[in-house]
Amino acid sequence: MEFEKSQLTFDLGLPYATDKVCGSDDYKIAVTDTINSLTEYLKCKSTVCILVDDYTRATPTAEILSYLLPSLHENGIKKENVFFLFASGSHRLMNDKEKRQRLSEEIYNNYRSLDHRFFDSQHLVNIGTFDDGFPIYVNKYAIEADIRIAIGTLVPHMPAGFSGGAKMLLPGVAGEETVYHMHIIGALDPKQAIGVVDTLPRRLMEDFAKKIAEPFAIINVILNANDKPVGIVGGDYIEAHKRGVKIASEVYFVKIPEAVDLVISDTRTHDADMTQANKGLFSATLAVKEGGEILLVTDAPDGVSPVHGEEMQSFGKHTNEEIKAALDDGSMKDPLAAIEVLHNNVVRKKAKLFLYSPNISKEEAERMNFEYVDNIQEFIKTRKDNGAKIGRLRSSTFIVPYIEP
Repeated sequence: MEFEKSQLTFDLGLPYATDKVCGSDDYKIAVTDTINSLTEYLKCKSTVCILVDDYTRATPTAEILSYLLPSLHENGIKKENVFFLFASGSHRLMNDKEKRQRLSEEIYNNYRSLDHRFFDSQHLVNIGTFDDGFPIYVNKYAIEADIRIAIGTLVPHMPAGFSGGAKMLLPGVAGEETVYHMHIIGALDPKQAIGVVDTLPRRLMEDFAKKIAEPFAIINVILNANDKPVGIVGGDYIEAHKRGVKIASEVYFVKIPEAVDLVISDTRTHDADMTQANKGLFSATLAVKEGGEILLVTDAPDGVSPVHGEEMQSFGKHTNEEIKAALDDGSMKDPLAAIEVLHNNVVRKKAKLFLYSPNISKEEAERMNFEYVDNIQEFIKTRKDNGAKIGRLRSSTFIVPYIEP
């Protein structure tokens, strides 16, 4: 999708591979910081659960492990006492090929690895409640280990503000009811916004970690548009996350000259399905005028969603009040599908939503309450001919546009 420069008020994306990317020294420092934060717990009989993210992320997990595993073993941790847990949250489970790519053939073949099944009570234990009394369910293998280390990316995220840190635990390895509760709380948080640090979901995540997961350390990477790490942090899940947020803010916050009538939100390469692509709406909302338009451009190779797609479409035209009522009376069974609709309805208060995707049909788009676009160039030309100011955000699921005061 190409445009003449004269057509666009801004055309912004993440830094590309020409920027300095992390080298071996950066990986070593992050791993050393992680090991140092766990020193008092590292004993020869200690079991270590390494949580890794899934197919929706581009984390260089295998490369990180090439530094982390030797360091663990040098500190007395036996190979047979290390296992991996794929922290898939509410996403579909990964297939064997995806797991091998994530860990590398050698590691996958020589270490134990487990799926997190957030819907399966056989894999979960109840370990208390949040402050509001809601029960906490978590993967039993994660908390039975002596030590937990999470490897993942740190990017702007809705509604957590930023991903990374304790997010790998909640929703990463939490049970179905607990995941739903966190997302519903997030959807109703008036402070929710992509790139905001102090959100209610973040507080819940860190409270969750304190209750069940310490000792818990992280290794988080910050990626550029070519999925190359331009920053990496390791250590305590709160302290290291704060350091990572500072780096991420420098990468993902982009200045725009002004709000525009139409934002083209291009999520391609970071949009497995609509639950991921929808994140590009939150970025676009920060750059569009009141009463404007947002065109979401996504490949969405898995379509609407292999897990939540049915109700995302069935309830796509419902108001937030109707969604809440449907959850209360049980006619809507999937709270995570509800959250997608709730969030999108908030965006609709500011702008009209359009969708272009080769893997989502016109009928599916319209059921989700998007107006379908099948010819982008014609759509843009019509708006331009009517005098609209247009901007594009590339890799928009991660970008936080702002207008300098």
